[in-house]
Amino acid sequence: MYDELKAILAKRRTLHPEDDIQIENCWKEEVSLLTNDIDKSIDFIRNHISDDELYWLSEVFDDVVHIISNSEFVETIIRRAANIHDEQKKLSVLSEAEYAKKIIENDTQL
Repeated sequence: MYDELKAILAKRRTLHPEDDIQIENCWKEEVSLLTNDIDKSIDFIRNHISDDELYWLSEVFDDVVHIISNSEFVETIIRRAANIHDEQKKLSVLSEAEYAKKIIENDTQL
């Protein structure tokens, strides 16, 4: 799973911002892998992902929590994001994580 996800993230980084079809395909693959085994996904975020990879992965946090609604997943992202050195990327990842956290909170209120 780790190598496959890293390969998808590497591909995503190289895509033109207007290549909607290929970007959407990457997102679908990322979401599928992340939601398939939440424990491995959390381990991946904690121990096997670079700051840059986490930044690109943040594009799908909301899609992931719509499927798994797992607060540990989001809290792991928030803790990991605190260690990102690039302030702009850190703020972007934290913003996406906070949005995902709100999705979970709204789901639990229903």
